[in-house]
Amino acid sequence: MMFKPLQLLLNRVEAHGSDSDSTLFTELLYAGEFIVKATTSAMVALIQNDREGQQYRLLHSLVRADGVGEWAAALDQALSGPASQHLVPSALEIRRIFTERSVIGSWQERSVKGLYSVLVGVDPEATPPAERPQLRSWFQLFAQLRNKTRGHGALTPASASKLVQSLQDSVLLMAANNPLLNASWAYLHRNLSGKYRVVPLGGDQSPFDDLKKAKGALSENFSPGIYLYSSGFRVVELLHTDVDASDFFIPNGAFRNATFELHSLITDNRMRIDASPYLLPATERPPSETEGNGTLEALGNILTNLPPQTSGYVRRPHLEEEVRSAFINDRHPIITLVGRGGIGKTSVALSVLHSLSELGSGPIDMGGRM
Repeated sequence: MMFKPLQLLLNRVEAHGSDSDSTLFTELLYAGEFIVKATTSAMVALIQNDREGQQYRLLHSLVRADGVGEWAAALDQALSGPASQHLVPSALEIRRIFTERSVIGSWQERSVKGLYSVLVGVDPEATPPAERPQLRSWFQLFAQLRNKTRGHGALTPASASKLVQSLQDSVLLMAANNPLLNASWAYLHRNLSGKYRVVPLGGDQSPFDDLKKAKGALSENFSPGIYLYSSGFRVVELLHTDVDASDFFIPNGAFRNATFELHSLITDNRMRIDASPYLLPATERPPSETEGNGTLEALGNILTNLPPQTSGYVRRPHLEEEVRSAFINDRHPIITLVGRGGIGKTSVALSVLHSLSELGSGPIDMGGRM
């Protein structure tokens, strides 16, 4: 089952493209733009949440992106930048397909070089791809082609007739073989009964079968949206549809007044959507004072990854003694400090652990953030 929005776009290409070669060329550009944006949206969805906020940084930029070139650049960051270190395990094979050198005669090589032949017909000074190009270069080439054919760069009918077959071959190769667009996709909406309404959107639907059954009510609470299955259900925040899955929208920039535009390349419909999830600055977060160090070091009589005690800590002798007594009592394998956020639970724990390090004889492991 082909990814439904892509199938709808290809249906549009077939319906409108018979008018003229110029119209077919334009429709293929719409299909290619969707491939760029949908592939990028899916790849970003496969980035796990991390302390540095790599996924959020890409989402933050893409809802503000006014050109397809910014989407191609974001895909590159997800494939080979710092964000790639946080991809879910199943995405590593997908990453390999996009970043390895292609085999001569493979669909990857033919799609990239076919697209370049179109670009060089528009821009004779375009830089040629490598002899064995990486698949990800297709997205960069398409962004250049899209920009060159806008406005005053629009093709003449004669140029469109000369180049349209190569463009069609390249776009269809990418549509048929792109590993992300051929993955398992569905729209999820939870009913009042707790079961999920699962609208198939593409690929193997078996990963979603359990959500349709009674035990689906016992599963994680997934918010309504489009999901891609890869090492679990991954919500694809940048793709939007409704419960009927009749039309599909992707961010189209025009970010203002805490909203941004969604655009359907299928119907050309547009709408504005609340941008509040993406209003926080996408800057690198400051280091945590309470996260465990990356290595074990000698502290007192033990090896530990304890961070330094927090600055400005106000001692709480009675509470610290109570925690210390519970910690050294073998009957309490787990100790929980309860209180509202920011009251100082982690600082108390650190103070106690530092004092115990002078007496201990085994490792103390902070793990992640307390």
